[in-house]
Amino acid sequence: MKIEGRNQSATIPGLDYTIANYFHDFNDIHKWSNVATNDFIKQAYSLCSGDTSDSKTIEEMKNSYFEINQNKLDLAECNIDKIDQIDKGLVNIRVTRTWENGDTDQVSYEIIKVNDKWLIDQRF
Repeated sequence: MKIEGRNQSATIPGLDYTIANYFHDFNDIHKWSNVATNDFIKQAYSLCSGDTSDSKTIEEMKNSYFEINQNKLDLAECNIDKIDQIDKGLVNIRVTRTWENGDTDQVSYEIIKVNDKWLIDQRF
């Protein structure tokens, strides 16, 4: 998987690791969840399953999300269009994603610093 535009994140220590790992492992929640908050995992699960009940554990959500998304399009490429550091513990990134069928979309992510580690927290 190709990830471009990450050189912008090099000025924020640790951010590049989170961005690279999230998008490199985009198609496997069991891998990318180590660079995401539980709130983000819940949000991703809710969006793909329609379940907003909050009755499952994080592990159950990850397993369900993985099963639901097994036959979805794979992310082929990601371009980091913009990185805005809002403050020392909050960064917003805007990305253009290219899927295996050639379709593209744009989405923004909020990344927060928790215990000196950058974690994906929201998608908008």
